[in-house]
Amino acid sequence: ASSDPATRELRDGDAAQRWRTVEPPPAPTTDEMNRLNTMELVAWHVSDFFARHCRELRVLWNGVVIRALVTLCVGRRVRISGAEHVAHLGSHDSILLASNHRTFFDFFVITVLGLWNASGASFFSLYPVRATYFYSNPVGAIINLFMSASAMFPPILNTPSDEARGEHHGGGREWNDYAVRRMVAELRAPGTVLGIHPEGTRNKDRDPCSMTKVKSGVGRLAIESPQAHVIPVFITGLGDNLWAEICKNFSESPLDNHP
Repeated sequence: ASSDPATRELRDGDAAQRWRTVEPPPAPTTDEMNRLNTMELVAWHVSDFFARHCRELRVLWNGVVIRALVTLCVGRRVRISGAEHVAHLGSHDSILLASNHRTFFDFFVITVLGLWNASGASFFSLYPVRATYFYSNPVGAIINLFMSASAMFPPILNTPSDEARGEHHGGGREWNDYAVRRMVAELRAPGTVLGIHPEGTRNKDRDPCSMTKVKSGVGRLAIESPQAHVIPVFITGLGDNLWAEICKNFSESPLDNHP
């Protein structure tokens, strides 16, 4: 739990959200919903239901299953720098993580082995993700459901990855505007951890310190969510091959995580 800066009284974010002491997050308008195809709508409704009504289930899944899986894959390789900057955070605090993007697993490592190990931050997390795979593809939707209890939410249309592949989604701007409003609303609730990649796509440059062009959405989130703690993070040393990462977990190869 974290303490109220005015009264020093301990607060519990999980208990506060169980009763939804803040107003519910907004639903998309009919026009915004029409921007999604049938598969995306089905996946959206599942993820939206989990975000609104299954907090305890996600906290349990992330805190037990995902935590154990991530620790098995890379736990022995992680080196953290800057943990003192998040040590004061508790389960009542809303947190906006802004990280570089190198692999599919970045935020799972950052939250499990970085934030959660170094602080008392909530296990309730959201990671906005490109809709093209995790919402438009049944396999991606299943991975989202079982790997994260639908934490990869809300979906984002027309990401840089989509543009590079020539995959343009009509009405993407309107839907993405709703997605930002939804993220802001979620951050108003106590005990929400939201991770976003300002680059908007994975950086495949061989230079681990390079960055692609940063998008402005993270700035809008920070400005419209003044109550959230904005934590910049840099991660390097992780690859997309899960089996290779498990094997490397028993080597001395460093994996740096800088909150």
